[in-house]
Amino acid sequence: MILIWITFLSAIAISAVAAWFSVLGLTQIFAAAFLPVAIMGGVLELGKVVAAVWTHHYWKEINYLTKSILVPIIGLLMVVTSLGIFGLLSKGHSEQEMPVKIVEQRILTYNTQIDFSRQKIDNLQQRLTTLNAAMEKYVELGAVSKGLDNTREDSAQLETDIQKELNRIQELEEKKLQEKLSISGLEAELGPIKYVAVLLGDDSNLETAVLVVIFIIIFCFDPLALILVILSVDKLFIKKNKVKLDPNAYTKLKAMEMAQKQLGLKRNQIEKMTKDAIIDLLNKS
Repeated sequence: MILIWITFLSAIAISAVAAWFSVLGLTQIFAAAFLPVAIMGGVLELGKVVAAVWTHHYWKEINYLTKSILVPIIGLLMVVTSLGIFGLLSKGHSEQEMPVKIVEQRILTYNTQIDFSRQKIDNLQQRLTTLNAAMEKYVELGAVSKGLDNTREDSAQLETDIQKELNRIQELEEKKLQEKLSISGLEAELGPIKYVAVLLGDDSNLETAVLVVIFIIIFCFDPLALILVILSVDKLFIKKNKVKLDPNAYTKLKAMEMAQKQLGLKRNQIEKMTKDAIIDLLNKS
């Protein structure tokens, strides 16, 4: 009996949490109508549990039409619960991952700027190389002073521009390092899901790992809650009609064996009892 009560309390707890998660998830999906959606979700969750227990208990008594209506409705309500749970869990993961994505986007922008500066440096160095080659030509022709007049100012400007771009790259690299340090704590929080992704064979795709975990939760959550509720309510509150044993259908030896097996009585406790008394004891159990 203690196990049945534990099962019942566990079923109520799981059902309540599933309903709570579902209602919160539905209100996130339909945020503009928070209160109506919360009320609707709550009564649907209660109705689903009652319908499941009622259908299970009176399965042999209800007609086929009623069964064909109730069973799909219960199934659809379980889907609604799962969607609500999915919405809540996926939103929680998105909020956890959003700061990391924002920082990663900034780092991507810095990388683009660094690539642009490096490309600019390459172009400036090519122009500087061209000027140096021109200076060498002037030297070969014996016109050093003329070459200096034509190339000195341009070369100095190019060297200044190159140094400016190098300084810019250094500043951007420092900013990148600061951004990476700022998300180190957030990335540590995502560590467990990364291990799940590794377990699934794709450590580069965290979204797939998150979806797998969420689907496992939602496929276990509501079905487990309903099954435990049905089993515990069936045992605790629903009294099934028990077929009475007919004393004329059993010998005293058979009645004694049944009493020993079903009631756990010892032989010496029932040997002096009549067959009718043993059968009556079995019927009352």
